[in-house]
Amino acid sequence: MDNVTVMDKLMARDFINVLARLKNPQNFSGSHGIVESGDVVSWKDIRFSAKTAKDKEYAAHALYSIFIRQEYKELGVRGRDVVDFGAFIGDTAVYFSKSGAKRVISMEKEPDSYAIAKDNIVLNDVKNVVLLNETASPERLDAIVEQYGLKGAALKLDVEGAEYDILLKSKDGTLRAFSEIMLEYHDGYLNIKRRLEGLGFRVRKIGKVCCDSVTKKAQGLLYAKAGA
Repeated sequence: MDNVTVMDKLMARDFINVLARLKNPQNFSGSHGIVESGDVVSWKDIRFSAKTAKDKEYAAHALYSIFIRQEYKELGVRGRDVVDFGAFIGDTAVYFSKSGAKRVISMEKEPDSYAIAKDNIVLNDVKNVVLLNETASPERLDAIVEQYGLKGAALKLDVEGAEYDILLKSKDGTLRAFSEIMLEYHDGYLNIKRRLEGLGFRVRKIGKVCCDSVTKKAQGLLYAKAGA
């Protein structure tokens, strides 16, 4: 899965510097403390498997956006179950686990990304992640909430457009199982905002809204908290 989309644009200037140093080994360790060593790219005690040049770019981006810039810092996960749809290389699963999540149920449909995510979960000694190689859908979210008996959980969505089906078609009771929701939207957010506000969530944008250079669609981050 090519997850390097919305946040590339929102943080382009800084991230270009990260990649420039990644491609220039003698400067790499000076790039926000991100270090390359063999097939591993790391920052502090977080380590990501990276066997190819593209893997190294993805790993550097994940470390920078998720751990250094803390893209999901507003999502309250401590002591909670977290559903992580769009796991990519396991970066957010590791982040949520290290941030005190009770359990992380993480889903990634692309086989290559899923394989790297499995490696990264082991590499970071994370024990409370359930990693699934499946496609995110409203039916799957309904089933996970029921299967795990979720209440007061947190939901993260980075599913390249599938967020609309998931949030507009999931059962009301499914979405009410979450206290907080954070997502990337890829074609505006007003329909999602209306649905969540109708269920009692307070909804707001986080950071800048950008526009895809090809589709001209509005993209960005949305945060929702129950109990309006």
